[in-house]
Amino acid sequence: MAAVALRGDPDMRILTPADVSAGLPAAAAAAALLGKAGAAIILVLLFLAVTSACSAELIAVSSIFTYDIYKATHSQCCDIFPLISILDLH
Repeated sequence: MAAVALRGDPDMRILTPADVSAGLPAAAAAAALLGKAGAAIILVLLFLAVTSACSAELIAVSSIFTYDIYKATHSQCCDIFPLISILDLH
């Protein structure tokens, strides 16, 4: 929406359909509004989104390992709560 609103701004570059498909309107709008700082902010936001997604994947895999694999194969008599505290997942 910001790229559409900034269509008449001289700092906003013309985006081709390929640019729009590549996801560049947000970066172009941030660069038009804030210059190099806007581009840096978009880069930091992208880094934070990727690290957050990786963290969620790691937590999901460790939960699957703890609840499904380890408890089912190695520890059928133990309670799951000490296992969670050992792995520090709560």
